[in-house]
Amino acid sequence: MKYPTMLSIMVAVLLMVSVRSSVYEATSSDDVEFFLAHNPDENGALMFYDEIQESTNPYVGSLAKQIIGVFLNVGEEGRSTETWVNSLHDKAHLMRVNAFDNANAVAVRKFKVSETPYLVVMKDGAPALQEKIGAETFDHVKAILDKTPKPAEAPKP
Repeated sequence: MKYPTMLSIMVAVLLMVSVRSSVYEATSSDDVEFFLAHNPDENGALMFYDEIQESTNPYVGSLAKQIIGVFLNVGEEGRSTETWVNSLHDKAHLMRVNAFDNANAVAVRKFKVSETPYLVVMKDGAPALQEKIGAETFDHVKAILDKTPKPAEAPKP
C-alpha cells in the first residue's frame, strides 16, 4: 500500500527537479504535503476543484484556466500574457487537488475547503490567500505574487 504513494512522490520529485514552474496534480493528501514541504520559499498554490463542475460550467472553467495560466511554464499554451507573470521567473508552482477524491480528504479538511473551485496561495510557507475562486481572484493573486518594480511616488511638495 505504501508503494503507490512512494511512486507518486518519486514522480513529483522528478517533475519538480526537471521543471521550475508548472502545474501538478495531487493523487493524495501526501502529495499535497510533499508539494508544500518542497516549495516553502517559492510561490506555491493549491487549487481545489470539482472536475465535473469545471468541465460543465464554462464560467468556472475559464476562471480556473486564468489562474492556472499564472503558473504555467514560459511557452506553454495557456500561460498568462500579463507582464507581471514574467516577474515570477518561472518560480511559481500550482498543485490541483480534486476536492471530491477521498484520497485528498486530509488536505481538504486542513484548508477548510467547503466549496469549489477554491484557491490557497502560499507565501513564505503560510497561506496568504484562501478563497473560493471568483471574478476578483486573479487580482488577489496578482497582489500577492506581482514582483514587478513599482514606480516611485513623486515626493510631495
